[in-house]
Amino acid sequence: MSGVNPYFFIKEVPTEDLVKILAQKIKELKSEKDTTANLNLQLQNTVKELKNTQGELLRNRKMLQDEVKQKTEDLLNLERVSLLGNFTARAAHDLNNPLSIIKNSSQILRINLDKHLDEKSKAQWSRLDRAVARMSHQIDNVLGFVKPPTLERKNT
Repeated sequence: MSGVNPYFFIKEVPTEDLVKILAQKIKELKSEKDTTANLNLQLQNTVKELKNTQGELLRNRKMLQDEVKQKTEDLLNLERVSLLGNFTARAAHDLNNPLSIIKNSSQILRINLDKHLDEKSKAQWSRLDRAVARMSHQIDNVLGFVKPPTLERKNT
């Protein structure tokens, strides 16, 4: 093997052709360099847009979290008010029944005992009737407040 050229597979290319090939390759590399620079610039702009979008998303997330927190608090407050209204309605109803018994019993006793009462006792009985009437009025106001209004249909 000593007589064989180790570079036998390399073809000799004239210098002019080699210069042309190299010039062409340099042009291609410059073009690829410009393309790469443009792609890098686009990539940088895209990264900036993504960072801006990420910041906006974080702000929107915070706003939504605050809004959800506020709505949850509002809902809890409404539920408390609703429970208070239900309790008030039950208490007013439970007070109304014994008050009605007191009122009816007072009226029956007054009718039966009216001719045996002196003026002082009649005055005390009148105060009792007024007190029962005031309590009944207050209970009716509470029941009217917590009772949902009836809906009226109107043509519009």
